[in-house]
Amino acid sequence: MLGLKPDPVTRELPAGSPLRAMFEAAGVRSSMGVPIMSGNLLLGCVAIAAVRAEQTWPEHIMLLLRVVGDVMAGALTRERARREIDALNQS
Repeated sequence: MLGLKPDPVTRELPAGSPLRAMFEAAGVRSSMGVPIMSGNLLLGCVAIAAVRAEQTWPEHIMLLLRVVGDVMAGALTRERARREIDALNQS
């Protein structure tokens, strides 16, 4: 399975954990997220959540979410490089 693992459903999170409290307040029944990475640098994450019912995420959805994260990482990395070049050209 691609090395991706969906997050547990909300009810499986430890009672009293901040993440469980946040998910319960938002009505999240299950979720899945992947990191947005540039090399070893964590830029953020992209996630999806199910609020109507608990969801078992199919492998192809996990792969698509990973692709979205990779595309976002590339865009953020290119924008950072563009700003650095602009700053160097201004000096």
